[in-house]
Amino acid sequence: MRDGSFTLIAHRGSPLRAPENTLSSFKLAEEAGATALETDIQLTADGVAVLCHDDLLQRYGHGDRTINSLKFAELQALDFGGWFAPSFRGEPILTLEALFRHFGNRIEYHLEIKDAHPDTPQTVLACLGRYGLTATITSFRIEQLRRLRACSAQQYAGWLVKEVTPEIIRTAKELGIQQICPKADAITPEALELCEGLALRAWGCPREETAARETVARLRQAPCVGITVDELRWFRS
Repeated sequence: MRDGSFTLIAHRGSPLRAPENTLSSFKLAEEAGATALETDIQLTADGVAVLCHDDLLQRYGHGDRTINSLKFAELQALDFGGWFAPSFRGEPILTLEALFRHFGNRIEYHLEIKDAHPDTPQTVLACLGRYGLTATITSFRIEQLRRLRACSAQQYAGWLVKEVTPEIIRTAKELGIQQICPKADAITPEALELCEGLALRAWGCPREETAARETVARLRQAPCVGITVDELRWFRS
């Protein structure tokens, strides 16, 4: 959902109304007006890029198994919707390819590399290439952004950080990272000054309507290009 040059990015789809990072969640986001989606990417044991926030599958009801330790066929057999609500029972894990097949080029993609697997950056780039799509690729892990840069000098990249420091800005500029993504409440006048010359996109929007709207209103007045939000319907007006 765009307001001028400011974009509201659907954070893992519609995580307040559907199990995050599932096709159902992203469909609900698009119905609410999403023009941009954010998701989390990890590799399975056999190298398939899947969309999942947690490495440990305990929150989804599958014990202490991890994404990286299971093959895709094993993950396919697991339920990734029932943990959220009975009506979503049977929702499968979603692959990056399946996301691209469904939404194509009608959506702007923000792809967070969640894991530490050394092949994830290259796998994501290859998948984008197969579908002729572009995306912003982000990560909290600077080593993954280094690997990304080694694969592509041009790929648009964002570094997810909790706060903005001079050291972070120096490292970002050395790597040719184009976007800094701090937590929303860390975007201060001092942070804005440090980020001069880089695009600024926020995360950590509150999960309560009034606070979320206040946060978005504040960031719209700053030189900020967007923020990930959990419920687009709060901003329709």
